[in-house]
Amino acid sequence: MRTTRRAWNERFEMACNGEENGFGELTVHGEGGLVLPVEMAITALTDGEWFAVSRDLTERIRAEQARAEAESKYQHDRRE
Repeated sequence: MRTTRRAWNERFEMACNGEENGFGELTVHGEGGLVLPVEMAITALTDGEWFAVSRDLTERIRAEQARAEAESKYQHDRRE
């Protein structure tokens, strides 16, 4: 499930304030029309700073789509 920008901003603020750790999926829009689905975790540090880790989900999403298509084709072929 993708996180909306507003919900993600709220999570980010809460993480930066040390209220909770932020974690979720979101879409990053970059220069030249780049659209990148990422998973990101944000943790507030004791010194008031924050630490974030993100990973590209493009390949995982492609694999999930390919699996769903193959499963659908298999189900269709079984019915024939």
